[in-house]
Amino acid sequence: PPSVLSARPSRGAARGGTRVTLLGSRFADASAPQCSFGGLRAAATVLSSTAVACTAPRHPAGEVTAGLAPGGAPEGGGVAFLFEDTPRITSLSPSSGTVTGAVVTVAGEAFS
Repeated sequence: PPSVLSARPSRGAARGGTRVTLLGSRFADASAPQCSFGGLRAAATVLSSTAVACTAPRHPAGEVTAGLAPGGAPEGGGVAFLFEDTPRITSLSPSSGTVTGAVVTVAGEAFS
């Protein structure tokens, strides 16, 4: 069966849309492959016997297992993939400053 050894990149936005390449072996042998991210499926494009490309779906923030699901059944193990919340700025203070510079406080969510 196909074997997944790594994902590039190994993290992406929780809102989905990150283009991910799974690297491993025997991908050409997979019939109707799909990528799997924590159990959520995504269409896969076989690039070679060692690389498959897919777009990560929307998923709550956190670490999941990413792998290849040939023919719809999970196979070939998997690797860690981290879904991260996208940082969001809610305010800047002060909202303007001088040409020579100023200390600005940035407030928001998901900065860590």
